[in-house]
Amino acid sequence: KALASQAEMEPAVDVGLEAMKLVGVKMPSRNVLMHTLFDLAKTRCLMKRKCVEDLLQLHPIEERHMIPALRLMNLLCTISASGKRTLCPLICFKSVQLNMKYGMTEGMPASIALYGALLLRFGFSITEAAKYSEIATTLQQRLGYKETIANVTMLTYGIVFPFTKPLSDCLKPLPDACMAGLEYGDVMHGLRCLSCYAWITYHSAGQPLPQFVNTIHRFSKYSIEYNSTSTLLALKVFVQVCANFMGSTGASPNPANLVGDHFDLDAVSSESLCKTHMLLLEQTQLMQIILGYFFGDYEKAWIASENLRATGATSFAGLMFP
Repeated sequence: KALASQAEMEPAVDVGLEAMKLVGVKMPSRNVLMHTLFDLAKTRCLMKRKCVEDLLQLHPIEERHMIPALRLMNLLCTISASGKRTLCPLICFKSVQLNMKYGMTEGMPASIALYGALLLRFGFSITEAAKYSEIATTLQQRLGYKETIANVTMLTYGIVFPFTKPLSDCLKPLPDACMAGLEYGDVMHGLRCLSCYAWITYHSAGQPLPQFVNTIHRFSKYSIEYNSTSTLLALKVFVQVCANFMGSTGASPNPANLVGDHFDLDAVSSESLCKTHMLLLEQTQLMQIILGYFFGDYEKAWIASENLRATGATSFAGLMFP
């Protein structure tokens, strides 16, 4: 968690994989795509006819050695989405399978929520993805696992439900989930709820930009307090974009550039932080496309789109625009 909070995603994944070996769970180092496709098919068959009531009947896990393994897997699912992204789906599918085999754990709602988000990313129907998001949310509420509120809310209301529910309905749970994450020790997912909130709010109609900026400034203090550099930068991106649109203090002389007093894309994109934190890298390029297109600098928008394509767009952009 300490490495992830400083955007050292690949080292964080490596540490997690070594820890998983110590508790008896090994991940394949070769033919990852083949294993992923196999486990996707296996998990879909396993979960296809399951409903909330079926999962509520699962007994609590009894094999004590599997509890730390599943906790590690839930943490690695999120970290690997920004680090070694090819491992994220495989870890998720393994986690769902182990929960179904050994019994219910507090991390199962989060595993099912991520499973739904990955189905959306892999091109399956939004209806199927939303089904598992609804299951995960219901399980979370009925079982009362407070430690995973932020994770489940981020994956459901932050990623899947914006495609199936009014955006205003998706916004309401995210700040509360952030507070729950900070209160119950899930700081990483709590702060990511803020990033999702900023993203959805920015693209939803009805909130004036000055009000949005004030909200982001209020949330930024949590990123500073908990030393989450990546989340703080992600929030600053939105502040800079809004400043450019409004022509307010800190705006760029050329509003088509994602450069100014709040955030400087030219300076940050060359740093190791953006290179290791793919979510942030993709977010900045998406925002540069929006600014370039809106202010008529189509060349800059095209360059940003090429940079985005070069990243593979399999995490932030890939989930938001499947």
